[in-house]
Amino acid sequence: MFSVLVCDDSLVARKQVAKCLPQDWEVAVHFAKNGQDALSALAEGKGDLLLLDLNMPVLDGYGTLEAIQKQGLKTKVIVVSGDIQPEAHERVTSLGALDFIRKPVDPKKLAEVLDKFNILHVEEEEPEEVSPLDPEIRDCYQEITNIAMGQAGDHLARTMNVFVELPIPNVNLIEVSELHMMLSDIESHEQVTAVCQG
Repeated sequence: MFSVLVCDDSLVARKQVAKCLPQDWEVAVHFAKNGQDALSALAEGKGDLLLLDLNMPVLDGYGTLEAIQKQGLKTKVIVVSGDIQPEAHERVTSLGALDFIRKPVDPKKLAEVLDKFNILHVEEEEPEEVSPLDPEIRDCYQEITNIAMGQAGDHLARTMNVFVELPIPNVNLIEVSELHMMLSDIESHEQVTAVCQG
């Protein structure tokens, strides 16, 4: 899935930029608070497109663009900034940015720029077909999981002096794109809480 990284030190600005992305565009959206965070995310493959602010602490937009060039990171960059001086525009394009959009972002302007550089119509690679899991192998995995859960449940029950209800394990193959969507959903929340028995 195509991914967009929004880099801005302002939470309000990050949310505003994300809301301006075309509604029918299926993308994974990631966030970074400064250039250093953005470089780390790009190195992890998060950010086929980077929407980059200029004035930020730790590492500003100019430094981020320079680092992207030096490290050879593959991403398309559109600068989104309140600094609308002609020199700023020229400087970022000389550092490899595709275009420059002024804040606050206008959804129509952003869509025009995305269309201009053919970013909205990037062809996704054909997903590899996943062969179904052999029933005998699935049965083995399920039994291994069942035993492991039983041992963990026993440990919890003895430690906490409670009865632990064990669910029936469900073993299935999951595609990379599905895993990516689940992890992106978790990442988009400021706080995540999970409760597990076993």
